[in-house]
Amino acid sequence: MTVVAVDPVCGMTIDESTAEEMGVETVVYRGTTYYFCCPYCRKQFERDPEKYLQAPGAHHDETHGAGPA
Repeated sequence: MTVVAVDPVCGMTIDESTAEEMGVETVVYRGTTYYFCCPYCRKQFERDPEKYLQAPGAHHDETHGAGPA
């Protein structure tokens, strides 16, 4: 069974069952493990975890850009 985590910064999904072998960034905050798609998202979360927990995944464009027009 696949357990999917959501990066609280950008909203990307991460397969928890392969996260460790893939070298996925994690942070334990208040007893919960959070998974991140990249070091940048992890660093953003560490600077202000409450900002990202209030609106999980709502910051994709500010962290990864809006993408192709």
